[in-house]
Amino acid sequence: MIPTDPTADFSAVNLYDQAGNTTWPITMISYFYMNKDLSSLDVNSAALLMYFVEFILSTVGQDMAVANLFSRLPAELLTYNQQTLSTLMLPTGYTPYTTELASTTQAEVGAGAMVVSGKRRSYAEYERTANVAKIASLEATVSPPPPVVHSARVEISAAGSVADVTEADKAEIASAIAASAGVSPSSVSVTVVSASVRIIAEVITASADEASSAMAKLQQDMSTPEATTAMLSSASIEVITVPAVTTVATSEPSQSTPPPSPSVEALLQSDEERDNDTRDLAFVALGIGIAGCFMGFLAFAFVLCNKNNLGKPVQREVSFPKAPSVSSTAEPHGVELKREVV
Repeated sequence: MIPTDPTADFSAVNLYDQAGNTTWPITMISYFYMNKDLSSLDVNSAALLMYFVEFILSTVGQDMAVANLFSRLPAELLTYNQQTLSTLMLPTGYTPYTTELASTTQAEVGAGAMVVSGKRRSYAEYERTANVAKIASLEATVSPPPPVVHSARVEISAAGSVADVTEADKAEIASAIAASAGVSPSSVSVTVVSASVRIIAEVITASADEASSAMAKLQQDMSTPEATTAMLSSASIEVITVPAVTTVATSEPSQSTPPPSPSVEALLQSDEERDNDTRDLAFVALGIGIAGCFMGFLAFAFVLCNKNNLGKPVQREVSFPKAPSVSSTAEPHGVELKREVV
């Protein structure tokens, strides 16, 4: 099916509807179309082109193809391709690229100009890897959302006052509602609030479906005030309205642990560090004061040593250029001393 001559016409190659029970009916093949004469390319371009094609045909390249949902080339086609590549005309001075895998370090050689190294990384790839690690670290510190508690809630309005409902009455109400809902009395909580007498019973269940089932049973047994009064007769409760039975889904409060308080040792260490800082500042201030006093003493001594010279003239010798030559009868020019008062 594949022409023996790689330079021949490939238009007749058709992989559709090939025979075999495990053959996919619609199969396509990818090609590299390359000039046989690459001698006009510069050596670097030719080396990159050849490396790209040879990498795709290598074991690593074929593994990447499979990972991207391509099929691995049969051994016969790999041999066919290598033989085809060997017939290409390459430019003078051509030097092929070689590969250094990250798992097989080639000391010094791997840093060469004609080596494609798996150990080299772009900054973008490094930054992505670092971000993935940071995200994983943050996810590890995030507490999971609190579990949702499902329940069937019964609200009963009864005659009398809140004081009329004792703890024993609450236990009887819980037992009656638990029996109706088909749950354990320990799953029922009873709260009594004012507004005549408002009794709220919460039937805790393991799922939303169980809460709905309990609600349906309670609605059936508590369909009228009389039926509800009869159901709660052991608690001596007179129900005056039809109870409201609903399902509720609530989240448990977060159980996140607060940050630990600093230990006594840490507090003592902090105090000691503050004391050290204060002591250091005191030493610096003392040093500056001593230096200032010393400089003041030097200035005073200087003035004291030179007070007798203040206002007195100081002789300075000033030289003037020699006068030009004159006749022997001219009087000589000498050096004049000037006096200055400083």
